[in-house]
Amino acid sequence: MLIKKCDKSSIFRILFAFSLALLCISGCLEKAAIPSQQPPSALSDQPVDSILQMDYDVELSRDLFRLQGNLLLPGAANLAYVLLNASLRKERRPILTTKYLLMQIESSREYGFEICKSCRLESGEYDCLLRVEGPQGVIAEGMRKVSLKQSGSGPKGWSPAEEAAFWRMIEENKREENERDGGEEPD
Repeated sequence: MLIKKCDKSSIFRILFAFSLALLCISGCLEKAAIPSQQPPSALSDQPVDSILQMDYDVELSRDLFRLQGNLLLPGAANLAYVLLNASLRKERRPILTTKYLLMQIESSREYGFEICKSCRLESGEYDCLLRVEGPQGVIAEGMRKVSLKQSGSGPKGWSPAEEAAFWRMIEENKREENERDGGEEPD
């Protein structure tokens, strides 16, 4: 009986491996064509940036990197996916990188995207590089210069008036709660 159970599990493993191999062969997992294997005319006819049109803006704050924009694929071809790779650099040194994946990109249709990443940034000048990659490699690339200004003398916080109003509200809530409970007001 034990031998039969072992045989069943090994048969299952073999069938599972075989089905994975069939999926790979049938094209479920696509391998990108190497650009050197394409005809030279296909590479030289269109500049990289003309394949995909993109427009985006970059916003920085002390604790957030935000990039939002639109993509448009002109022409008749569709793409299985595009991978947006956004990098923030300061003095040519990478600070952070984040990625965003769009699937089933149809031609002549506009796609919006928003990439946000929490981070701690110092004030200064930054370069934001957005690279768009598809099944055939890099489709488009863009760079924006953005600066983060130093705000005030210290970290952002409440003004004295805002803090006083907050504590007044807390005290009022405690007082109302005590009155409802029939208790005395705390000192």
